[in-house]
Amino acid sequence: MTRNLLAAFLLFLLITPTLAQTHQTIVSQVHNAPGWLPDHVYGGTDDPAYNAGHTRVNGGPGWNSAMQQWIPGRPLAAYQLTSAGTCTSGATAPTGTANGIRDGTCTWKYLSPTDYVSLTGWAFDNRRWKSGTDYKYGDYVTNGSPLRAYEQMALAGCTTTVAPTGTATVTASDGCTWQYWADVLYSSEKSYIPTERYLSSTSDNFGEATAEMAANTTYEAQLWNDREYVAGENGEAVPIRLQAHTDYTQDGFPYSTEGDLICNACGTEIVKAAAGESFADSVKPTDPLTGFDPSKGVAIENPTIGLLTDGFEWRDNGGELIGLQIKSDDGIGVGGGETHGGNGVTLLGDIVEGSSNQGAVFIDAGGFVANSLVVSHGAAGISENYPGAVVHSTLVNPDRVAGSVAIVFYDNWVFVGETVSDDAMFGFTHVLGSPTAPGGRNQATWLGGHDATDAPPGERGQFQISGNEWSPLYAYPVPSTGSLTELSAASAFVHFPGDYRLAVSSPLVGAGVVLGVFNPACRTGTTCLNDGFPDTDSPDIIGTTRPQNGSYDIGAWQRKGN
Repeated sequence: MTRNLLAAFLLFLLITPTLAQTHQTIVSQVHNAPGWLPDHVYGGTDDPAYNAGHTRVNGGPGWNSAMQQWIPGRPLAAYQLTSAGTCTSGATAPTGTANGIRDGTCTWKYLSPTDYVSLTGWAFDNRRWKSGTDYKYGDYVTNGSPLRAYEQMALAGCTTTVAPTGTATVTASDGCTWQYWADVLYSSEKSYIPTERYLSSTSDNFGEATAEMAANTTYEAQLWNDREYVAGENGEAVPIRLQAHTDYTQDGFPYSTEGDLICNACGTEIVKAAAGESFADSVKPTDPLTGFDPSKGVAIENPTIGLLTDGFEWRDNGGELIGLQIKSDDGIGVGGGETHGGNGVTLLGDIVEGSSNQGAVFIDAGGFVANSLVVSHGAAGISENYPGAVVHSTLVNPDRVAGSVAIVFYDNWVFVGETVSDDAMFGFTHVLGSPTAPGGRNQATWLGGHDATDAPPGERGQFQISGNEWSPLYAYPVPSTGSLTELSAASAFVHFPGDYRLAVSSPLVGAGVVLGVFNPACRTGTTCLNDGFPDTDSPDIIGTTRPQNGSYDIGAWQRKGN
């Protein structure tokens, strides 16, 4: 996990927005509804098109219902059933943009154009393979039917004449080595996110390769709640991931240092729930806050047991996950830190659930978790290689795993420390931890305050976490300013475990503080610029405005009528 200071400086430039960096934003609508079928019974709970009270389909020239195949490049649109009960479709798919489209005995309303039918397709779409092209190491292409994404892996590059096919890694007679990554299934060809490419087959004088990054545009995927996004189903890769646009994997060549990219005003990637489709749009303040629930808003899940278990793996730098529910049944909910990915990533208004001792969230440096609920069934809540910020969030360990810790990071590196403020952290044996000893080189520094926990104050000493990247760890106390310790979880929440709304008489009510806009990864010895960072004080996880009656509550949930 070594880094050099030059890379650190360039990383700071990469993950710190400035007012001069203005980007065009290309928005893609992702509908993972199935393709429309003729003479089909719709509206029943047993139908694959049915999800959480609604039935949706994709239809148009981009879907061949007879062959049941997607046709990339041809128009496609999403429709929602509006007729009551069950109905039977006719011979022709719904078309147009009206709200009362008749189809057999069914009535549909138009939702939006469809640019992709999977999150994986949006993440891996790229230029079509073309014979006679010179490809560098790291160039991505798509080819075939179904459309598939490949990466060129020959270090010296190649001039291609043999098209990549299949799902195995193959070195062709032209010298190109193509690694299959994912099926794209359908693309409107409206855009694709440029991936980085390596300029030479040799490393630079820091022992790492220099990559060219072409994306100076922000790319946004708006996910619709047609049905759950499940790794390994409906065209989704295992795990569902975003990679190789502004970073790749692991230290050592082939690898591009986070800041060693040739990039002029780099863009970023945003994955968010479409308007009206998020958890916050589905839940009222009187509804329980139970955690991951695919019946309420856009949900991403990885049920894989064993390897490749991240719920969503972010192998890029920068970017935002907004208004999503993400779960790994057997691993990290939101990952990337295990490959030094996820630098400067923001989680805003999310629910993340994971079972790994590495953490329910594990990202690299400069992460920003705000107004989110993190449910850990392992020994760590949030893990970071290097500091970022966790604010206005609720972290819980409902299983009370022995020796567990809410937040852990390696050391300060070149940053001033981790900001932990207005957070509720319950069910963990320890609140904060780091493998660096207090008083040691690059020791972990914890900033902030106004936190609440059921752990005791003034924690000290070492503890072990089996299966965590860092063990043993040193326990650190929460920042003392305005913080509440040794609280009862039963007094803090409506119910613990199970309902993480604040109780009427919760000591967390009114105990928070306004934070405003701040840089989550301020570098030591610099003037911290806050330009471009979000104000995380309001709203809360379901859209409730802060403050209420002049009160800021601790955690992701803001009570109304305190």
